Amino acid sequence: MKAKQLLALFLALLTVMTMVVSCGGGKDTETQAPAGSDTDAPVVDTEPVDTEIKDDLGDANFANVTNPTVTFFARTGYEHEVWVEEITDAAMIEASYWRTQTVQNRLGVTIAQISQPGSWSTYQEWNSTLRNAIQTESHDFDATMFYAGCSSSLAIEGCYLNLLEQDMISLEKPWWNQNITKEATVYGSLFFTSGAIATSQLQQANVLFYNKDLYNEYFATAGKKDIYQVVRDGEWTIDYLHELTAAVWDDADSNGEVSSGDIVGWGGGSGNILCDYGNRLCRETVAWYNVPQGQLLQGGYLGGQEASKSTVEIPVAEKYFRCPSDSSCYGTDHAYGSDWLNVSYVLINFCAEIGKSRSWNPQDASGKKVYGEIIGRDNPGTLVGMDVTPAFITNATSAICHPNNVNTLYLGGHVKTQNAKFEDQKLLDSLRSSEKFNEFPMKKL
Repeated sequence: MKAKQLLALFLALLTVMTMVVSCGGGKDTETQAPAGSDTDAPVVDTEPVDTEIKDDLGDANFANVTNPTVTFFARTGYEHEVWVEEITDAAMIEASYWRTQTVQNRLGVTIAQISQPGSWSTYQEWNSTLRNAIQTESHDFDATMFYAGCSSSLAIEGCYLNLLEQDMISLEKPWWNQNITKEATVYGSLFFTSGAIATSQLQQANVLFYNKDLYNEYFATAGKKDIYQVVRDGEWTIDYLHELTAAVWDDADSNGEVSSGDIVGWGGGSGNILCDYGNRLCRETVAWYNVPQGQLLQGGYLGGQEASKSTVEIPVAEKYFRCPSDSSCYGTDHAYGSDWLNVSYVLINFCAEIGKSRSWNPQDASGKKVYGEIIGRDNPGTLVGMDVTPAFITNATSAICHPNNVNTLYLGGHVKTQNAKFEDQKLLDSLRSSEKFNEFPMKKL
């Protein structure tokens, strides 16, 4: 089948299969008296209710197309989101089964799938399989259901189609998550979305716990709406949570740092895109997810085969992250501890999420915070990488890479050499470097 036909078929399939999840499986609606009941009791006939939401595909049917098969690439353990072979006692499985049968009959197609492990610990191999299929034009897959936190980045590599340019998918329909559609659209492009088709949204729903006593003490201030009412009114957002919690910090031991025993408004793990800078690698697993250098290795952006591996040996990473002139920094213990080693280059990623909670992001001359995370949106003259300087190294007594200059990399892809003597380099941390080297007027520190 030609690629355009497959594309149209896939989009039609997505539109319909999200629609019929809750259609009840075509069971008979005949009303019968329950066993052991009084058969003389009046039986109320209930008119069957049609709960199906109609599609807009007209008489679309692909039964006459050669090999009308749509193959999904799925994650092991989540195959039922795409295809279910037989009914079980689980209501979700039964609904998925009837959805699949309905779609196949409606469109005259066969739904198939190929799956492999693709969650947190195995997503690199999963990404490589999909990437290779696309690069080699093997046509193994027509669509995919992926782990959003791990495989969204493939959009940057051109692995996904822009859904907004496809005329057989109606993203305004109620079975698509409108918030995701809105937030994931960047400059007129939407490469992935979610909705009723993703049953994992039900399986992996998260819950927020809070301490009522602490809430009443720190948050329930005059004029604040009841937190449950905020949820009922549809106003519970990440921004609201941040506003509520950002100002709360009770420094119990008065040490000036957040430490054990302190009361803080919000606690949680660090995300994999919220690194404001990084000049380190993990000794055992240098492709560690929370370090910018590790993300480059995992994404395959440096031209090697590291993306297909869960770990990368230090000598392999050295060719990417050690400056030939660096004789005193690379490989030494990082300030975070002996599990980490210093590298010769600093990658800087001041992003909007960090900007919401930190007042010290770089600011341009007008006072607007400067971000360097999205090509085409953010200023191409924004600093995103540089040689490591003594400011990043504990007890540095000499220049790290070059005694009289620092090389800088920009969001636009160009590189410059900046004059900076050793005494000046000792002051050039990520913030000051951004203030000094961004290619547009900056607000003075």
